Amino acid sequence: MNSNLRVEGDRAYLLDDDGQIVATLERKGLTREVADAWAEGLESGYDMGFAAHKAIAAIKARTAATVLTPTSQDYAPLGGHLVIATSEAIGLTGSMSAGVFLTTAVRWAKRSKTWEFTATAKEWKAETGLTRNQIDNIRSLLEPHDLMLSWPSYDEKTKRVVLHYQINAERLRAAIEIHRKTGRTLNRKASPRNWRGNGGAA
Repeated sequence: MNSNLRVEGDRAYLLDDDGQIVATLERKGLTREVADAWAEGLESGYDMGFAAHKAIAAIKARTAATVLTPTSQDYAPLGGHLVIATSEAIGLTGSMSAGVFLTTAVRWAKRSKTWEFTATAKEWKAETGLTRNQIDNIRSLLEPHDLMLSWPSYDEKTKRVVLHYQINAERLRAAIEIHRKTGRTLNRKASPRNWRGNGGAA
């Protein structure tokens, strides 16, 4: 039984060590067993870094439950939606904003077998709150380490320039492992190498 889990009727709350709510689950007829499975999946996912979203999806599919996005009612008067960054992404990059970017990029990239995705500055802003300048700065941190590659293209249908991104999953896993063992964060290098591999291959 998870000591950080609180169940009240059809809602379950996962708390951090300070008693603050970090995730909420709502399901009609919610049982303690289902809530425990959900909490275990979440915590395992966060511990494994990139597996968080896979764990959440598995729990949702198994229980037909809904993981609620915080609203202004939950965090009055802030409102908005929850922006997620794993602790290891923050630790590896050395900043909260870069951790948010990397966590979101991995989530989007995992939808593709090649770990590629496209995103505009407007989409980044809507999802993470990060500005174009912040994104460019974070890219200049990640790309020289061969953790990510990005390149622009023009979309004839939308008449806009979009950036393509590709995560080097193998290099990222290795960097995370080094960070776990040494606590080392990424430093800024001069210029990126021309890496473009198969992304998700490990």
